[in-house]
Amino acid sequence: MTDKQTTDPVAALKALSTKSYTEDNITKPDMVNHPPHYITESGIEAIDVIEAFELGFKDGNCVKYVLRHKRKASPLEDLKKARWYLDRYIAEIEAAMTQKTEQE
Repeated sequence: MTDKQTTDPVAALKALSTKSYTEDNITKPDMVNHPPHYITESGIEAIDVIEAFELGFKDGNCVKYVLRHKRKASPLEDLKKARWYLDRYIAEIEAAMTQKTEQE
């Protein structure tokens, strides 16, 4: 890892992804590995952010839907999905806190 990558997290995240592939001399978006609605113009992918912050399934999905909502046909639907995951995650944390309090 270079000094630039060590000190610049954006550069490190950009280095992780290849955004397209070539088939029959035509460059096409890689919809399986790097769908465009998950990548910023600077090359940062939602999965890279989720992994960098070590998020789990529920909070990671919440972040994913918020990050991509403006790039989808139905932004409101993605925001509602994000809220659904966030509500479930909050309920999980609250239940764990309640259980811990009851055990004390």
